[in-house]
Amino acid sequence: NLILVEDEKIYTRSIPYAGNTITKEIAQAFGCSFEEAEQLKIERGYVALGGVTEDADEITDRVSKIVRTVLTRLHAEISRSINFYRSQQGGAAPSRIFLTGGSVRLPQLDQFFMESLQVEVEYLNPFTAVRVGGRVDAAALESDAFTLVESVGLALRQTDAPGLIRINLMP
Repeated sequence: NLILVEDEKIYTRSIPYAGNTITKEIAQAFGCSFEEAEQLKIERGYVALGGVTEDADEITDRVSKIVRTVLTRLHAEISRSINFYRSQQGGAAPSRIFLTGGSVRLPQLDQFFMESLQVEVEYLNPFTAVRVGGRVDAAALESDAFTLVESVGLALRQTDAPGLIRINLMP
């Protein structure tokens, strides 16, 4: 999901290209199951910077090309959405982008978006602002934090947190 927030304006758009798309395309290219493709993405996937590059390992090379192809389509959709927002809604260009989800683990993902969108990119870790209990495994939480953004947001809806912003993304 793309969410642009500016003063009192909120613009949202669901973009159907992300981690699952990468995994599906890996599965199709390698003729393997979704689970095997997910493992390939996690173990061998990265974002090649500066266009198409050749990796010494053939499998890693094929996976990185699939990742780059899907992210290039995602970049195009994000750019199109930003242009629509700016021209039709009178909004400004974004000054910062936050990345979330399981695919943020792909090496060089942030650099890809910094270069392609020319904007500051950060990973959104909800636990920088939300405290957790002492029995929580800090290492596991650090590794999974970016995949838990929606869950933390839903949990916060059930609290009386002061200044909580509620956004309904349903059409």
